[in-house]
Amino acid sequence: LASYNANDIIYAFYNKDLIVARLNRFNEDRTPRGKKPTNISKSTIIRLSGNIPALPTIVDDLIKLSKDDRSSMHAMVEKIKMDQGLTSALLRLVNSPFFGFNQEITGIDRAAILLGVNTIKKLATAVYMKKFYEKNFSLYNTTGVKLWRHGYNVASICGSIASLKTSIDGESIYLAGLLHDIGKIVLVDFLKRKTLTPDDEKEQTGYTHMDVAGIILTKWKISAKIVNAIKEHHNSPNFSRNDFNIILYYSNILDKEKGTNENLVKEFAEKLHVDYHLLLLRVRKITKKIASAWE
Repeated sequence: LASYNANDIIYAFYNKDLIVARLNRFNEDRTPRGKKPTNISKSTIIRLSGNIPALPTIVDDLIKLSKDDRSSMHAMVEKIKMDQGLTSALLRLVNSPFFGFNQEITGIDRAAILLGVNTIKKLATAVYMKKFYEKNFSLYNTTGVKLWRHGYNVASICGSIASLKTSIDGESIYLAGLLHDIGKIVLVDFLKRKTLTPDDEKEQTGYTHMDVAGIILTKWKISAKIVNAIKEHHNSPNFSRNDFNIILYYSNILDKEKGTNENLVKEFAEKLHVDYHLLLLRVRKITKKIASAWE
């Protein structure tokens, strides 16, 4: 450790593999471009993914409650109230400009009545996802907060557009949007320099964040439909007839471009086989809400 500045090393989990990965960042002998990457073993990724908390029990409980016809809104609200941190974070999100309420919502009961149980459940999942991004993402030229917001934005766009296709499960596509960049949580610890593309990731580590996400989410027993869409979300669906994958692919790009590219929306409408003007109206509405939420 003598060749490293110990003051630069701050780590939460004290896991051997993670500490070694962090130390390697400070190694002056960087891997030149074009040189064979230092591949990460699949077993290492699985081991590191164990440090990422799975979707919490409370979220699983909320999902089960929302699918149970015999359960009531009261049962879901009471479940949320058991977690004070979740309650306060949810209320902050509900009172953001994204929802545009004229008066402050001060209780989960009122929020559930105004938004509905499914929306509350989705927001609870999004709030818990934020915990996953509490680390340094400077090598991705971003921050954990921005990366989480991007996931939330993509999920919101996916959910908004999914209602245009009766074949799409809105809850599943929303979850795909939230989780689509989760592979970066593990992969960032193996990067040796800044990276902006999956090709850069693969050159340095032998994997892309889509590959790593596939391993993590399969381990978590997430639906194969969601896993497949996330693994393909950087691949243009030129020949795909899979509306689920198409929605995630274009929603990811639309958030990065703030929904302003009308040619992209036209292409999206053609791929999804929906009316262009209807899709454009939907995209403009949701991206405007997103922009106001983070001002």
